[in-house]
Amino acid sequence: MCRVSKFSPGTRLCKILFSRAVSCAYPGCPEPLCEEHRAHLSVNVDIAHIRGEEPGGPRFDPTFPDVNDETNLILLCKKHHKYVDDYPADYPTDELLGWKQDQVRKSRSHGLGEVQVEAIVKILTTPRAEVEAIGLIAVRGRAEVVTGPVRDLPKITFLSDQPEQCYLGVRVRNTGPIGFGVDSAGFEVDSGEGVLTRYDFPQVDYPGRPSGRVEPHGSDVWRADPLTFGAAWSPHMHMGRQGYVMLRFRAFAFLGSGLRVDGPWEDGIHLPFWEDHVTQARLEEIAELGRRMRNKRAS
Repeated sequence: MCRVSKFSPGTRLCKILFSRAVSCAYPGCPEPLCEEHRAHLSVNVDIAHIRGEEPGGPRFDPTFPDVNDETNLILLCKKHHKYVDDYPADYPTDELLGWKQDQVRKSRSHGLGEVQVEAIVKILTTPRAEVEAIGLIAVRGRAEVVTGPVRDLPKITFLSDQPEQCYLGVRVRNTGPIGFGVDSAGFEVDSGEGVLTRYDFPQVDYPGRPSGRVEPHGSDVWRADPLTFGAAWSPHMHMGRQGYVMLRFRAFAFLGSGLRVDGPWEDGIHLPFWEDHVTQARLEEIAELGRRMRNKRAS
């Protein structure tokens, strides 16, 4: 079974590996290290461990001093990476070391250019993530939490158990090859006229609280109480003191690298604050009335 690696290669290691290879190391595999398509560059191979990273991993050797050293790493396409890790007895360490030697030897006359190597390094060392706004319902009598788009929260019904607690959530998915930390996550609200306000979900303890790190192929959810979130906006909502309203919102997350990732904008009417008769058109009318009111005060 192919395990999820927590290994995050650095810039120097990526440069060494990709400057000393041409294609997947599996004998006879023509899969190139990378391909250019429509002005994009995609990496076709994984950085695989010859000796496993941890006890129980494929070909793990407790006497080997540094499993993340370049000498223990090999470039394999995703298909052959799965082969050698799913069936380690059929792909012993000595055989993979031989592949590594052949991979390096072939690169001496056909290696990648400096520009390609730099582009690959950027791909492999830059966190990539997707974020989305979701709703969560903890159900009384069940251990799990039901999740779905925020707009669907009012539509969810239960035959026997009743909702215990509703939350707003931000799901962060790791879509890249390296793990990353998440410093904060929350919602940003657009009140019109370029007024954007950020609300970071509070870092409080609750069952299932995320660890703050998301590994490759993984995801985690940050949550907030809708009432707490709504209270942060109470001075501005409807025809309040400033005359602003929540026209639209989106999820965001700040990764440990300092990179901010935003989700798609959604209509403010999907937030769980409005009475049934309120529509998105009505929110826009209120926003326009607020704009006129502010202009009148300024004149």
